[in-house]
Amino acid sequence: ILSNSEDKTIRVWDMSRRISLKIFRRDSDKDRFWSLASHPEEDLFAAGHDSGLIVFKLEHERPAYCVDGDVLYFIKERSLQAFNFKDGKSKTLVSIAKKSGLDSGPRFMHYNAAEKAILIMTNNSYSL
Repeated sequence: ILSNSEDKTIRVWDMSRRISLKIFRRDSDKDRFWSLASHPEEDLFAAGHDSGLIVFKLEHERPAYCVDGDVLYFIKERSLQAFNFKDGKSKTLVSIAKKSGLDSGPRFMHYNAAEKAILIMTNNSYSL
């Protein structure tokens, strides 16, 4: 759920846990937001204020990735993928469980060659 308030913030809420997941603040202290509209399929919403309209993104577009030698590791459709630059082929390494809530997607990855392990981090947690 999206809400706007007199304090010039827009909040994204998780109704099942009844907590605020993300807060957007207006830089200018002149206007507050009066109307909100969300896109039916994309992670976008628009907020109208006295001076115009602002479009916000809920999630980052850039995927988490890391490179080790000739291999690019990345996450696609809830699975860890490895793309080999030498042969130009990609393969699925492991499935990743979907986490609930906003900002639960991967934000950063790191590959440890000595341990042959990949650390996947979100805003709130990490997984090996």
